[in-house]
Amino acid sequence: MTKLLGVIGDPIAHSMSPLIHNGWLRDLRIDATYEAMHVPEGAFPDAIETLSKRDTLGVNVTLPHKSSALAAAATSSPAAKAIGAANTLTFDGDSWHADNTDAPGFLEALGSLDPYSDKVVLLGS
Repeated sequence: MTKLLGVIGDPIAHSMSPLIHNGWLRDLRIDATYEAMHVPEGAFPDAIETLSKRDTLGVNVTLPHKSSALAAAATSSPAAKAIGAANTLTFDGDSWHADNTDAPGFLEALGSLDPYSDKVVLLGS
């Protein structure tokens, strides 16, 4: 049976993630689909409950649901706990596990910079 992956957010229609992820899923012949899931603010717990009843492997989480994702998970990584938010949820068939790859990814990118010659502009929060 085809497994489900996706990204949850509000808004989410602009996301390029399905195009990117469905491409490599197809190329690697993985029987899964990656979908953009519009979940309005406040509806995250119901969405996760519904996804728990499907063949869901996991979801990426974006605004405004990152703190709700952490709260919905039975377990969480040290990074997600320290940050107080999750951008990745994996489902093992029984429960959700939260992680946060935002900070480690940002720190990895910073580590590759030359502090004497590279310039950075940070937009957002």
